[in-house]
Amino acid sequence: MKYEYRHERIQATVEREVQVRNVQSKQQVYSEQVVEDALNKLGQDGWELVNMEPKWVYRSSRHTMEAVEPEIIECWYATFKRPLEQ
Repeated sequence: MKYEYRHERIQATVEREVQVRNVQSKQQVYSEQVVEDALNKLGQDGWELVNMEPKWVYRSSRHTMEAVEPEIIECWYATFKRPLEQ
């Protein structure tokens, strides 16, 4: 059987209003629902998920300029396949 492949960048964050110490601000937060909706839409179109890799955003250390620890998954790079229609 022959397949066609598709590579997608699936956004994983949404901007939300958050309040920290009585200060209102907008912040990027991870949304499982956004990711699941994107995967389900592709699945309904016949695409099968083959692989997913996260793209992390890293937090900088207060003491150095190096990115030291993952903070949030910004998006997923995903590969899908489905049988070629002949």
